[in-house]
Amino acid sequence: MANGAILTAEQERKLRQPIDEYVGKIQKEIDELREHGTAEVIEYQNLIANVKRDKTLSKGEKESEIKEFEAKLSQAKAVEAQNKDKVAKLISDAESYLKENFEKLYYNAVKESCEAEKAKALEDHKQRLAQLEKEHKEALAGMSDQVEIKEENYVHKNRISNEKLELEKEKQRIKDRKHDAFTYKYHLIDLLRLSEFTFAEEVAQKWENYKYTFNRRSFLLQNGLYIAIILIFVALCVITPIKKGTPLLTYNNVLNILQQASPRMFLALGVAGLMGACANGVLENGGEVTGVVPTFMNKFEPIKSECTEIVRTETMSLRKEVMEENADAFVIAPGGIGTFDEFFQILTLTELGRSAKPIIVYNVSGFYDDTIAIIDKLIGMGFIRESVKSLFSVCKTPEEVLNAVEWLTSQ
Repeated sequence: MANGAILTAEQERKLRQPIDEYVGKIQKEIDELREHGTAEVIEYQNLIANVKRDKTLSKGEKESEIKEFEAKLSQAKAVEAQNKDKVAKLISDAESYLKENFEKLYYNAVKESCEAEKAKALEDHKQRLAQLEKEHKEALAGMSDQVEIKEENYVHKNRISNEKLELEKEKQRIKDRKHDAFTYKYHLIDLLRLSEFTFAEEVAQKWENYKYTFNRRSFLLQNGLYIAIILIFVALCVITPIKKGTPLLTYNNVLNILQQASPRMFLALGVAGLMGACANGVLENGGEVTGVVPTFMNKFEPIKSECTEIVRTETMSLRKEVMEENADAFVIAPGGIGTFDEFFQILTLTELGRSAKPIIVYNVSGFYDDTIAIIDKLIGMGFIRESVKSLFSVCKTPEEVLNAVEWLTSQ
């Protein structure tokens, strides 16, 4: 090895050579057994499929060619069946060898080499940064003109950026080397089994591919807002009971509203979380629950099967339209992005005169204090009419919500 644990390309090739020779010899035997069996089965199956799709052939020509290929296909299948046990034994032998020796003889050494390369790359990077900083300070020491100093700072900044890019390129090269070493085992298995992997092997490859393609910066840019919202929400749920002695979210709080306010409720999504709990409470108390769910949500969360009625829509927008048309009132309980979307949509429709149904904000433990403060700020800045605040009621307890729903819906 060179540089301690770091492997050269030639050293890596020599480590892999015994594996290539052993598995390669078995693969050659398998290929010979498959030549007039499995290989021809695949060939004639493809030829038959091509003939069936060929629109230039008459019905008689198609039948003639298909009959000929099917006869040859039958012969190939017989050869395949004859050699099946021999091929299976050879594959088992090769897989046993890989299981016993791939990591031990090859992959572990490559992993160790990649870790050593990464450490060396970081150390070299630090040394080059230190050298650039030293040269930059020496250059500045001999300058007095502000224009020259500004230009030197600009050049130094670019050199630092270039050095960081070089480090990222080197880290990617090391990452590629490790990934290629890992996937080589599955490349051999792919040839042995003709792309048939076990469930565990598929999971292992997917996990490796996820780690290989994962980029922390991109992940945070795409999901950072959602992570922040979840963390804030969790923090509120933890802090509120400590500060105010009142749980922010309890099933009873929400159930008390919906069990009493209406014998019939509309269920926005599915069986989990607050909506599931609300639906259970309504059903247990003899009420009716209408589930309104976009068809694409089935793969994320199943709709509650016990619903009195299930309405399926093509889009989220149509789902909201169904709920807006059928609901008698809207209670805005603590929730996430979807809740805020629905709140401001129905608020906008009410302001525009497209809806006249009551809107009640359930501000348990001050959950919506900041939201109301933002609305007040926007009113003060002239972006929102002051009359908007009269379009919704704010309640702090289930009893207040119940009374508001009963009073407003009776008007």
